Amino acid sequence: MKDRYDNKYIVVLSCMFIAWWSVAQESDADSLAHGRTFYEHEIDAMIAHAKQDEEKVHNTGRRSRLNKEALTPGREYYQTLLAKALERNWLFSVAVHYDVSTKAFGPDGNTMNLASLGTSGEDIRLRDIFLLARLSEQGKLGLYLGDIPANPKFGYVKEEQYLNFLAPMVVGMGLNQQAIHADITGMYRIEGVCWQELSLTLGFQIPLKYKEHKLDLSLYDGKLYRVGYVANAGARETTITQFFKDFESVEDFFIRAVLGSKGLEYVPIQRTLGVGDIAVFGIFDIAPHLSHVDDVQCGITLVMPTAKKSRATTLYEVELGNGGGFLLDVFGNILFSSTSRFFNPTVQAGCEIGLNAFRSSQRISQTKVQSEKGLLRDNPTLRVPVFREYYTDPFVEVDSTIPFFADAVSEVRMRRGNKMFVGCGNYIHSLFGMDSRLGIFYDYLRTGTTKFFGVPQQYDTKTITDFSSSHAHRLGWNFTLQTRNHVELSIGSQHVIAGKNVPRLHEFFLTGVIVF
Repeated sequence: MKDRYDNKYIVVLSCMFIAWWSVAQESDADSLAHGRTFYEHEIDAMIAHAKQDEEKVHNTGRRSRLNKEALTPGREYYQTLLAKALERNWLFSVAVHYDVSTKAFGPDGNTMNLASLGTSGEDIRLRDIFLLARLSEQGKLGLYLGDIPANPKFGYVKEEQYLNFLAPMVVGMGLNQQAIHADITGMYRIEGVCWQELSLTLGFQIPLKYKEHKLDLSLYDGKLYRVGYVANAGARETTITQFFKDFESVEDFFIRAVLGSKGLEYVPIQRTLGVGDIAVFGIFDIAPHLSHVDDVQCGITLVMPTAKKSRATTLYEVELGNGGGFLLDVFGNILFSSTSRFFNPTVQAGCEIGLNAFRSSQRISQTKVQSEKGLLRDNPTLRVPVFREYYTDPFVEVDSTIPFFADAVSEVRMRRGNKMFVGCGNYIHSLFGMDSRLGIFYDYLRTGTTKFFGVPQQYDTKTITDFSSSHAHRLGWNFTLQTRNHVELSIGSQHVIAGKNVPRLHEFFLTGVIVF
């Protein structure tokens, strides 16, 4: 059956892999899925816009077998339009995608809050991300150096410090992540290259993206308002009065004292519009004469880091690209044919390789050391907003067990982990008596760990690498409708149904195509 309509599929499934590339090159980790069948619809439209040229059909060896068998129902429309596709063709398309995610699959595969992605999956406590609260809870924070005075000032011991009572407070972040992006794709197809046996498609993709992150901050389960400890009968202060001398509320404390000391900005709603990472690709159809196979294709894609880089100064900052790396995708696919319009299976596989170790602004936890008792203000590695008169006992502690909340932005050399992709699916043609097609797909995506180079010993990169590896199981579908006036529209969706360290992403897309 390949002879009858293989031209229709010259680039179809390979383009599905380019759509997989567009998924793989998202950071966040956004995103894992981008409707990989998007390009398939574009190529169908290219065929749909072709005009019949019977002479070329009969004079081309590759098409000489087109009339040997009766046409499979639902494919006559493509059969009559094959000839024009033997010529060089430009294809331009715009696909509009909408992605949304509020949950994630954590390190144990269970569903968790999206904002907790990259953590152990447990509640984030203030002690985990704010070193001074941890030191206070451990009794290593006080107000005086030297001997204990007869009547020490309130706050000398941990039972009198509000940091001690705030240390077990849960830092809740409700994160809602949405994106709308239009992928502008151009492809130029050449028939009869390499001894007239292969077809070659060259192309590019420019993604225009709009992303939105909504954060809902909630702070609870601390002991500040339940204790209010008074040191002795003559004391005029409590932890409450001490706290309100410096801050208006617990939220004010968290934003100014905790995030402010780290140079982190809390923005409840972030919106970013810009260009993502641009890519160029090439695709070969390497099996034009195989029976019962419509296509065996392979290709490569080069992803260029053209998107704006993250500055890591905003909590859960929006990022439109992969962070600065050049990526090379190698992919292949096979589309099988049958005499049944209900059974037309396809299998795909590919991998993505990081070509360079790039410099990136990252928040990476660091080990802080104080070898002897001393004032906070005299320790250059500790950033303190209103606690400058406090001292600390000797300690060796990490500033934050959660990299997102590390004390400082660090410029490091890193390389994203390589990615591997396998998938399968099936097409059903001629639904509802129309020139239409329904595709149903499953795929599996695995990402390796991030690697760092030349990082000083005090940096705790293990926290990041432990959560950088991931895998995802995805299900998707698309419905494509062709009309006799050479217009093609496609709708579909793709959903991450299981995985590890990945957002639970839901994507919906609409595609339209123009062919020249």
